[in-house]
Amino acid sequence: MLADPRFDPVAFATFVAGQRDLGTKWAPRFVRIIDALPVGATNKLDKRPLRDERWDTADPLFWRVPRTEAYVPFTPAGAEALGAEFEAN
Repeated sequence: MLADPRFDPVAFATFVAGQRDLGTKWAPRFVRIIDALPVGATNKLDKRPLRDERWDTADPLFWRVPRTEAYVPFTPAGAEALGAEFEAN
């Protein structure tokens, strides 16, 4: 997965860290760059396609490295590690 010029992971991590009312557990673990959010017939956000695809997408995807505030591109190695974590739990 290549970096996306529309997303600056360092600036985003700095922004999230500056949100004092946002605890560390509430910081997004993943940031997915998409052109438009999926909506249903009533024009409400449809989260189902996003959940179904999870990290199996061609869209640029970044994740917060566990136990840090850094966001890095999500790679196949990251997908393997996350899959192993899912299986372990």
